[in-house]
Amino acid sequence: RLVGEYLGVGDCDARQLLRQMNLFFTADEVREALDALPGRGEPIPPKMTDGFADRARRRHKDDNQDDDNDDDYKAFKSALGFDPMAYTPPGQAPPGFE
Repeated sequence: RLVGEYLGVGDCDARQLLRQMNLFFTADEVREALDALPGRGEPIPPKMTDGFADRARRRHKDDNQDDDNDDDYKAFKSALGFDPMAYTPPGQAPPGFE
């Protein structure tokens, strides 16, 4: 996880990481990412992702909470410019994609 975050490829399994390292990075870039790993006994840094997916998963466990009342979801919708969870009937383009 830490090497993937350092290289900017995010979370992936070992095969995916190896494939992406072979395709997109030089040996020096990979060595630099490996050197940036914490040493033995050092604390592992927290995930560098924004955590929106984790917050969304927790939110849906609570049936009493409405999506429109969630500030994180409102910020996510406004950043995208549209509601990704809005229903669009088949054959029609979502709002903003006409």
